[in-house]
Amino acid sequence: MYNACLVIQKVSFDHIAHVVRFVHATLTANFGADTALYVCDEIDQADHPDNAIVFVIGEGFARHRRRRGCLYVYLNFSVVAVMGNPLRVSKEGWSAIRRKRRMLMDKLAGYDLLLDYFAPQTRVLQRHLRLPVLGFGIGVSPNVTGPAIALADRPYNVCFVGQMTPRRLRIIEDLRRRGLRMSPHSGIALEEVAAQSQCCINIHAHRSNHLETPRIIGALAVGTPVVTEKCYGLQGLLPSDLVKTARLVRLAEITQDICSNLDELQAQQALAQHWYRQTYLPQCRRNWSDICDHVKSLTPGTALPPVLPEINRNPRPADTSVPRLLLSGRTARWVARRHCRSCHR
Repeated sequence: MYNACLVIQKVSFDHIAHVVRFVHATLTANFGADTALYVCDEIDQADHPDNAIVFVIGEGFARHRRRRGCLYVYLNFSVVAVMGNPLRVSKEGWSAIRRKRRMLMDKLAGYDLLLDYFAPQTRVLQRHLRLPVLGFGIGVSPNVTGPAIALADRPYNVCFVGQMTPRRLRIIEDLRRRGLRMSPHSGIALEEVAAQSQCCINIHAHRSNHLETPRIIGALAVGTPVVTEKCYGLQGLLPSDLVKTARLVRLAEITQDICSNLDELQAQQALAQHWYRQTYLPQCRRNWSDICDHVKSLTPGTALPPVLPEINRNPRPADTSVPRLLLSGRTARWVARRHCRSCHR
């Protein structure tokens, strides 16, 4: 019998409560009914026993004190690497990625295994970290919000839940001007408000091409069609006909069009529900079963230094650097060539 627990930072729990409950239920199925869930401000506040397998969620957690015989597994929900064309990422986007990367790297010495949510990013981390890295699936119970409300009877046309950056606000205001009823964007779990909306819209906080998996999967899990900006890795996550994609300049227009066509909404909903329940959810549960089997084979101990030595050598000045860990392989080589050319001009 294994002693396992899940520790989630309180501020993070408020944003992804239903995802956390799915993870906890999955851990309970694999490690036993005694698997505890701790919602706290610091990891050391969790009253778990020694010799436990401790799964941790919370990018804001400070470093913790390793307890005797415990094995620590960190679940990363943050974008810490640029995928695809770096020129599609704004200055604000680069700044956010660097900040989240520093937060991740500062804490990795206290962990024995890293789990990452974004498959293309996972492969980058596997190449650059000494710490073992595995990908994990983000899931939500399809019945988490209770009986489904018919699309025609839902009180909101469009759901958006997330931080209201200027970029996002422009689209939200455009949708309101078009006469669409918008959901609250904060103070409520995404899945709960998505279940009351005819569609869910995904807008990048800053100009980028990153994939906001929790928002997309959370909406599809409760049977709500999704309209999203183009995202790197989206086709690797789900079939292309399950969601509507658009450039930012056409996002409000496409959203209005789909909300005005109830038949299309219902067709999208049927596709999403069938795919999520029959294909994605079973795959996600198998993925977590494999992860748990792997974790059971690990031996607790002092983690290796998280970054490979060659990444730390000869760092560039902070104002001009493009850390290789932030970029996928082909993109990193392209940026390096451009950087070298600019240095000789």
